[in-house]
Amino acid sequence: MTFEPLFLSPPIIQFHALAATLALILGPVAVLRRSRDRWHKVLGYLWVLAMLAASISSFWINSLQIVGPFGPIHILSVYVLWSLWEGINAARRGDTVTHRTTMVGLYFWALCITGMITLTPGRRLNEALLGGSNVLGIVVPLIVITVLLVTVYRKRVLPLGKIGDTH
Repeated sequence: MTFEPLFLSPPIIQFHALAATLALILGPVAVLRRSRDRWHKVLGYLWVLAMLAASISSFWINSLQIVGPFGPIHILSVYVLWSLWEGINAARRGDTVTHRTTMVGLYFWALCITGMITLTPGRRLNEALLGGSNVLGIVVPLIVITVLLVTVYRKRVLPLGKIGDTH
């Protein structure tokens, strides 16, 4: 394992990876706090800033272009921006169910699932974390995504319906 592929990447990719990693670390810390106290708010705002940074920086990463400089990942970036807006507005309205559903869903889909996709063959994180292994680049993400989806489905912690659906 070597982080050289990331260190040799363009600065925008380094920034994006740093922001996503920060969001990946901060998310559970903010969510798993039992009381919704000052630390929850501080960590939550830091998480939102990290998510904003990762999402906005993605618009300058154009490895798969389909429409002009944009590709499928940019749809996710727009979804992230919209969901952050919705989640913050829900918290301000005092709608804690929608706030939690939106933010946990965003963490799960935009960081966990998408993070596993970045391990696929030919990606920088595959080179850095899996030594460029094609087999591990397919097997590891499939196993982790399957375990995550089964866990979420069984516990029903994260409804698979639309954002804000509280039923």
